[in-house]
Amino acid sequence: MRKRVFAPGRTLSWNDLTREATGACLWLVEAGATPPSDLGELEDWAGAAADGGEIADRIVRLASRVQQRRSRSIELTGDGVLHVGDRWVVPTDLEARLLTALLADLGHLVPKERLLQAGWGDRGQVADANSYKVAMLRIRRRIAPLELHLHAVAGRGYVLAPAGTPRTPERSLHSPDGVLP
Repeated sequence: MRKRVFAPGRTLSWNDLTREATGACLWLVEAGATPPSDLGELEDWAGAAADGGEIADRIVRLASRVQQRRSRSIELTGDGVLHVGDRWVVPTDLEARLLTALLADLGHLVPKERLLQAGWGDRGQVADANSYKVAMLRIRRRIAPLELHLHAVAGRGYVLAPAGTPRTPERSLHSPDGVLP
């Protein structure tokens, strides 16, 4: 857990400091400084003069947020294992290549052409027209226990999203920007 001090007169702005912070961070705000208002999910602040009990409570809350984030993290490791929190599956090599493309744009439409390139390389063509659909169906079945959903967007591609990701009529999978809210 990092501790950083935010004080007036620093050369970096608050936004610069928060953008470079990639892990959990407890900001200690010196007397006279304005507390930050744009904290990230894994950031909190306390007055530099806060007692040990308050600091400890904030650290416990941050640690809880880190644990919650880890439990929902999605990662395809270099050895080809797809992890979602503490659960995992081992996709085939083809599925792993396709999942890499889908994970690069998690929650967004990945065009069919990009998936064909990822799965079948420079050829960009599958042995038969059904192979692409079968590969995507197998991915859908393989990832179901991980509470991930693979949504087909007719004629355009696929969207990979965590289960329970809400869709509204205004921003559905069929929206022009292809973004899953």
